[in-house]
Amino acid sequence: MKNFKHWFVAIFVIAAGFFTASKPVLADTYQIFTLGNSGGVNFHGMDDSPTVVLVFIGTGLYETFVDGVFTGLSGTPPGLAYDNGTPCAPAIPPGGSVGQGICNNGRDAFTGKLTASQMRPDVYVGSFPNISFLASGGIDPVPPGGPQLIFMNSQGDIVWEDDFSENWYLAVDTTTDVPEPGSILLLGTGALGLLGAIRRRVLQ
Repeated sequence: MKNFKHWFVAIFVIAAGFFTASKPVLADTYQIFTLGNSGGVNFHGMDDSPTVVLVFIGTGLYETFVDGVFTGLSGTPPGLAYDNGTPCAPAIPPGGSVGQGICNNGRDAFTGKLTASQMRPDVYVGSFPNISFLASGGIDPVPPGGPQLIFMNSQGDIVWEDDFSENWYLAVDTTTDVPEPGSILLLGTGALGLLGAIRRRVLQ
């Protein structure tokens, strides 16, 4: 019985810790970098570090940026594991519009308008009803067959061209993962269930 009391105290403390540690999930946070003027410059690709590669049209020169910082110019593209996402159409509120959307690893981002009265598109993360504003300025709808101008890697880092400032931008996802309250609740109830099983076994 003495051993059971020790087990009881230990598991009770662990379970109580799970319940009291419950915190709300944080929305993603981003650090935004300007990669430079988009006139005569196309997006080439990005990886998950994130390293972003832009290419000068007609010259074959490639600019490389690591975490938003220019690191060099070369005549050949860097050999990276490019991860640019897949064009998609995230859900938006009634009356809104999507200029271009991108999806990757269960994440969504798009440039567009959330209401019919919105004058200029902005950049957003997520799908309706869980949409978060990312940055002012974006791209108007591109004609069918036109170039893709927003990209996202599997880590949630986003590159887009802003038609109005005529710049390329990179948003690096700097979110620190926080356990969801539901996950903590599950762990806490599991610990209490283990406590009950041990108690029954000791009392048999």
